Amino acid sequence: MKNILVVGAGPSGLACAKRLSENGFDVTVIDKREYKGGLCSSFNIDGFNFDRFVHFSFTQDKELISLFNRSCKGKVREFKPSVYNYFKSKYIMHPVQNNLNSLGVAKGLLYLTSYITRKRSNIVNYYDWLCASYGKKFADDFPVLYTQKYWCADPKNMETKWIGPRMSNISFIDYIQSIFSKNERVKYYHKTQRYPEFGGYGSFLNELDGSYKLELDTELISIDVTNKVAKTTKKDIKFDSIVYTAPLKELHKFINEDTLKSKCGQLHHTSGYMVSLGLNKKPNNKGIFFYIYDKDILFARAYYPHLKSSNNVPDGCYSIQLEFYTLDGKEIEAPQDTLQSSINKVLQSIDLSNENVLFCDIKFEKYANVLFDHGIYKAREEIINVAKNNNIYLAGRFGLWDYLWSDQSIKSGFDAALQIINKRDYDKNCFNNRS
Repeated sequence: MKNILVVGAGPSGLACAKRLSENGFDVTVIDKREYKGGLCSSFNIDGFNFDRFVHFSFTQDKELISLFNRSCKGKVREFKPSVYNYFKSKYIMHPVQNNLNSLGVAKGLLYLTSYITRKRSNIVNYYDWLCASYGKKFADDFPVLYTQKYWCADPKNMETKWIGPRMSNISFIDYIQSIFSKNERVKYYHKTQRYPEFGGYGSFLNELDGSYKLELDTELISIDVTNKVAKTTKKDIKFDSIVYTAPLKELHKFINEDTLKSKCGQLHHTSGYMVSLGLNKKPNNKGIFFYIYDKDILFARAYYPHLKSSNNVPDGCYSIQLEFYTLDGKEIEAPQDTLQSSINKVLQSIDLSNENVLFCDIKFEKYANVLFDHGIYKAREEIINVAKNNNIYLAGRFGLWDYLWSDQSIKSGFDAALQIINKRDYDKNCFNNRS
C-alpha cells in the first residue's frame, strides 16, 4: 500500500497528498486544470489579483490558522466583516433583517406584522424555513430572491440541513431595534476574516506544497479498481489506493457500475461566472463585498479585491469582481446588452462608469456549489457506498458532495490521508502478529 493516486489538486487533494508524502507514501496528484488550488486558487491579470469567487478565511481551527500563517510567512490581514446588500439603489448593512431602518419605518412594520403572524410548524423545505424565521413578506423580498440568483433554485425545492450558522435568525426585539434604530448592526456568522497580504487567497495553500508528484493538465479517463490502474490523458498510473476529490457527480464516468450513472444524475450543483474588472478610479463603495437582490441585475454577489489587500492591484488602481450563477454546468451567453447593463448598474451604484474600466475578464467555473435539494442525501449516500465498496477514498467539497468551506476541505483531505495511514499501520501490525 505504497503508491497513492489523488484525483484533484484542490485544497483537499493537496492536503491529502502533503500528509501522505510526509508519512512515507509515494503520491501522485492529477488535475485536468493547468493550475493547482481549485476554487481556492487565484489568478493575475496585468498585475491585478482576483480569486475564484469571494473568499475569506474565518476558521477557528488552530491547526489551519497556523498553516495559513506559515503559507504566507505571517503576512496575513485580519479584519472585521464589512458586508452590505444592494437593493433598489440602496446599500444596506448585512444582514438586512437587522438593518431595516434603511428601508423606512412603514416597510419595516410591514415585515414585522408578517413576522408576528408567521407559521412556525410543519417546515418541510427551505421556503418554509425562511418564512418561519423572518416572516413571509421579508422572505419573499430578500432571501427568496437571493436563492433564485445564487442557488438557481426555488427555495421550496431545497431542504434545510445545510443552513447551520449561515443565516442569521432574528427575534421580535431585534425586529423592533432594526426598524427604529439608525445604528448599523453587524450580525455576521463570524467575527474575524483573514486574507493574505500577497498573491490572493490561493497563497493560503502554499504550505500544502510537498514531495508528491503533481501532474497538471492531466485528465482522468477511467479507474480499473480490480487491477488498480488509472487511465489518464497522459499515461496509465498504477496505484495501491486512490483518493477522489473531483466531483462525486462524475464518478460514474470512471468506474463501471450499472446503477451509478442514474444516481449521479440525481446530484445537482451550481456553476458560476466571474466578471473581473480593473478600475482606474476609486469606487464609492460600501463594504468589502455585497449581495445583490435586484432582478434587473444579473449578478448575485460582488467584492473588491483591492480592499482585501492593496497588493491585489497596481499602485493607483482598484478592482471589483461580479458573480452570477447557472445550474448544472450550463454555460450561457448572456446577451451583451443584458450583461453590459448589469455591469453599468453596479458601476453607477459606486459612482463609476465604463470610462473607469481598464479591462473586463470573464471566467466560468462548472462547479461552484453543491445544491441541497430534497433528493441529495439518498443519492449521495448510495454513490459514496459504491466508492467505499471499490476502495475509493473521498475528500473535498465536491468529492464528499457537501457544503465545505476551504478549511473544512483541507481537513477532509487530512482525514482521508489518516484513514490510509491507519490502514497501512493496521495491516503492518496484522502481518507482524502472524509472523
